[in-house]
Amino acid sequence: MFHCCYGQREEIPKKPAPDGAFHIAKEMGVAPGQCLYIGDTNTDMKPGAAAGMDTAGAL
Repeated sequence: MFHCCYGQREEIPKKPAPDGAFHIAKEMGVAPGQCLYIGDTNTDMKPGAAAGMDTAGAL
């Protein structure tokens, strides 16, 4: 189960900017270092890493 999940939104800069990752961590009330950023491309790993989150790739 996911607490929140967002796609691209006009008010948040596109990946690889970490803004979306920071926004979700703040919304959840947790530090970015307590989050796991999951993606299926190299581009997905960049915002998570830039935000200080653990990252995991999925095929």
